[in-house]
Amino acid sequence: CVWSTPHYWNCKDKAALKSSLVKISKAVEEVGFPWLQKMREPLLFLDAICKESPFSVGFANEINEKWEEAKSSYTEMLDRIRVETKDDEKYLDEYQKKLYVFLAIKVGEELDRAETFMKQLQFRPDYKPLPS
Repeated sequence: CVWSTPHYWNCKDKAALKSSLVKISKAVEEVGFPWLQKMREPLLFLDAICKESPFSVGFANEINEKWEEAKSSYTEMLDRIRVETKDDEKYLDEYQKKLYVFLAIKVGEELDRAETFMKQLQFRPDYKPLPS
């Protein structure tokens, strides 16, 4: 992950705010954009993501064609949703249902429940299961 100590930008008055915005712009141009460009390289992306985020890890492994690792991470994310919502649909908003559909299709589990969510949301994505 790209983490550093927090930095607070001064904005107590117009002059301080203007100075801060110039510094922010410079930081984004000199550090942020080059870092994002590097993230287009799949293996660099995989090395740079937060390992505590199973969805991000799953996606990074999928684009690197590491199917078993992707499936393991996506399954972990699906399990987290199940635990957090106590498997009760009333705790899932539209975004979570779409995420559930994505994960279920990718790992080939809970497809009946995913189908229910797709009907409720009138949502027919073109997701493909992970290769075996």
